[in-house]
Amino acid sequence: MAPFSLVADPLLPLFREALTEDERMQFLDMLTQGASAPSAPSERQRAALARLKRRRAGGVPALRTNRAGNIG
Repeated sequence: MAPFSLVADPLLPLFREALTEDERMQFLDMLTQGASAPSAPSERQRAALARLKRRRAGGVPALRTNRAGNIG
C-alpha cells in the first residue's frame, strides 16, 4: 500500500478549491472515523491525519514521502 501522503498530497488543491472549510472539516472527520474503525488509529494513521489537517489551508509539505515509504 502506498503511503497516505502520496495519495492525499496531489488531491489537496482540489479539496481546497471544491470544498468549503466546513466540508473540509467534515471530510477530515470522516477520515478520522474510518481510521478509528474497528480500533483506535495507529501511530502512522494519526500522523497522516495530523499532517492533512495542517495542510488543509495550503502550503507545501515539510516532509515528502516517496513510493518506497522513505521520508525526506
